[in-house]
Amino acid sequence: RGVFPCTTVVLSAPKKSAKTAMSAAIVAWYAECAPDGTEIFICANSEEQSVRLIFKDLSFHFKHRGGSKALKDKIELENGTIIQVLTRNYTSNAGGRHALVVFDELWGGTSEDDYRRYDEMTPVPMIPHSLQLITSYAGFLGESNLLYDIFKKSVGMEDPDQDEPNGAVLVP
Repeated sequence: RGVFPCTTVVLSAPKKSAKTAMSAAIVAWYAECAPDGTEIFICANSEEQSVRLIFKDLSFHFKHRGGSKALKDKIELENGTIIQVLTRNYTSNAGGRHALVVFDELWGGTSEDDYRRYDEMTPVPMIPHSLQLITSYAGFLGESNLLYDIFKKSVGMEDPDQDEPNGAVLVP
């Protein structure tokens, strides 16, 4: 029906388990299936990380696929769809109409600016296929409350002192 059942997807796996490659594959699929003029953003802990990881794989894919233009931090498809690296300067995209936002290694999001960028880049209700993809390993307990807050919300754990979310056991 053109509407995803969930607007936020968290792909969590151990280090070096191909999360980046899976993210790039999901972005490529999404870009090729989404309506013309779709806006896709890739967010990581630094611009260098964004460009070096997922974006590098996407540039390779679209270069060999043809019909697109790859720039330093942006890929423009022939149908007007763009895939762009978004830096921590989240204010530059306030009010955007992004259909897909990928947060890579969100465990590293620890600053107030990281929280604000995440809040600004939530799925857009007016876009029926709007999606947020978070790929990350768990990180370290107490280091990134941003990722932990997303986890708690997804499993229904309201009280931060609660030991077990909805009957599930947290393994340290």
